[in-house]
Amino acid sequence: MKCYLHPNVDAVGVCSECGRGVCVSCATSVKGKLYCRNDFGKVRLRNELRAKADAKRPPTLTIASVLFVLYGVGELALAILLMYTGVVPSAAKGPLDFFGTGSSVGLIDSSISIAPLIAGGVLFVASAAGMLTGDWLWRRRKFGVALGSFQIVLGLIITGALYSYSHASAASDVAVGVIALNVVLAALTAAGYRSLR
Repeated sequence: MKCYLHPNVDAVGVCSECGRGVCVSCATSVKGKLYCRNDFGKVRLRNELRAKADAKRPPTLTIASVLFVLYGVGELALAILLMYTGVVPSAAKGPLDFFGTGSSVGLIDSSISIAPLIAGGVLFVASAAGMLTGDWLWRRRKFGVALGSFQIVLGLIITGALYSYSHASAASDVAVGVIALNVVLAALTAAGYRSLR
């Protein structure tokens, strides 16, 4: 077989795209495959486009990343508020009673209670998990899914604990909102899972 561009030169192989014979000077090898001059440019362009498509973050992960960070920032603000003011809503009094938080008023006084520190600490951990999850999903790391799952479960536990002790309409609205947010975060993360590394 002769080279398709140089009819007087023997071919060293055939192009993997078009099947034409190529000589040493016309052949380009990529990942063990030979290509002619014409097809090498096409293959290189196709590989570059594929690499760009792989590098592009899906919109579902972008939205999930931003929401996880905002969720974490919200929990951090609440944690700081609880620890700074030393006040835990009376709805949280029940789950924290075993820490010596007895009080007859609707709010627990920080001078006789460590409940604000406990509640704030739990929320601080949840906020850190949320912000790290957002960062890791933004960077398309699979570990972000595991941490995000932890964040979602922790958020649901906190919401359930607070709601179970206060059935006020405001607590119910917050609980429904947090549950809806967690469902949306789980769905967005699952939708973008295949693009994670």
